[in-house]
Amino acid sequence: MTGRSDFCYEAPIPVDSRIRSFTRRIGVQAEDDEAVRGFWMRVLERIKENISISMIHLDSLLWQIGTLSKSELVDYFSQLGLKDVGEELAGMLRE
Repeated sequence: MTGRSDFCYEAPIPVDSRIRSFTRRIGVQAEDDEAVRGFWMRVLERIKENISISMIHLDSLLWQIGTLSKSELVDYFSQLGLKDVGEELAGMLRE
């Protein structure tokens, strides 16, 4: 989906075990799935200030990284040339 933004995807993020777990691991205290959806909608709104992205893009990324350890996160983003992003996310993880 890289580079694709010519579609409309307005649905909220589907909250599954990976999304729920990753949300908790970065320290977000979400009481229920609606709170998780609200958090990621706010994240998406902030990201959209800089790039064209949809919730399906964010969901896809979170699903891929949702179970990674700190070192795996750094490695994942390093391969994309975004080591600093991986390090920042790894620093947020509570394992």
